[in-house]
Amino acid sequence: MNETTTEAFKTLKESPLFNLSLSSKELFHSNMFYWICETYGDILGPILAEKIGIEAEHIEETKREKLNTDLIIHFKEDKKVVIENKVKSIPNPAQLKKYEQSVLGIDKFVLLSLLRPSFEPVSTNWKHIDYRDYCKILEELISELEKGQNLCLDKPDYSYHLSLLKDYTKFIAALVAITETITIDFENGLFDFHKNHSQYQEIRLHDLYTKRIYSLILSKLTQLLPPGKDNWHTHINYLNGKGIISIEYRAHSSILGIMIDGHRYLHFIRPSDRSDQNAIAKELLDEGKWLNPNLKKDELQYPKAPKMFNKYGLMLYRSVKIPADFPLKDFLNIIEKDFRLMMQAWQ
Repeated sequence: MNETTTEAFKTLKESPLFNLSLSSKELFHSNMFYWICETYGDILGPILAEKIGIEAEHIEETKREKLNTDLIIHFKEDKKVVIENKVKSIPNPAQLKKYEQSVLGIDKFVLLSLLRPSFEPVSTNWKHIDYRDYCKILEELISELEKGQNLCLDKPDYSYHLSLLKDYTKFIAALVAITETITIDFENGLFDFHKNHSQYQEIRLHDLYTKRIYSLILSKLTQLLPPGKDNWHTHINYLNGKGIISIEYRAHSSILGIMIDGHRYLHFIRPSDRSDQNAIAKELLDEGKWLNPNLKKDELQYPKAPKMFNKYGLMLYRSVKIPADFPLKDFLNIIEKDFRLMMQAWQ
């Protein structure tokens, strides 16, 4: 751990607001943003408007948790902005598209996230702001508040508010610094990153650590996708302490995909219509076209014979265990070949 990271860990351990945030991590930040907008919207308004690229000044009203959104900010200039806040959660493009289609009359949708998305913007209506930018917005707000202290004398708790904002900004800066130092060595095994897990568990950021690792892996896999990216759909999740990545190829009535589910690597198939899934899966397996995951020679596949497939919901799959010391670069090379197999399965 380098000096910057050590100092960032120390900052978070000592921050009252960070420790309070641990009880409801994502909601805490949305509520904090709401409070800032409602309390100092006249000063925050022009700073935020410039950052997200709209012509507006003062914030008139902020609504939270309306229409399945985190925040809806109304500017006095009749501009409306949706803020979708992702602190530890990983952004999902399908979810963002759903917001855009269901929440009408919005001038700009803003994805505010600590982890950088692995996908391109879902449309020109979306603007991404990471937490480093958010930190700069807060720093500019504090600077404006300190310059115009006389204008805030009507707020009896102004000094207290200022100290809270400074602590919050310092805690955000530390969170960004820690996140940016989380990297993965593709020469090592997939689970080599666990050796640093306990350091993050100490400050209850182990879930963030794992999500960051898996988002880096997904970003690398996204770069390896073959042409025709409209047919490829990526998903990332964190469940029961493990990272889950799935990549689907949707160019047929049956959807083929791969999944990294903790210590298992899966080939799967699921229907997009009412076709006979078992018959299609059996045909693909018998012809050696799909559902035959291999990482090493003569490894054991699951389920064991005579059973052909495991089932989860409508998904049929076969899997192998990922060896702890299996080099990640070799693993990604195998997945890249499996991408091509998915495309060839229907030819």
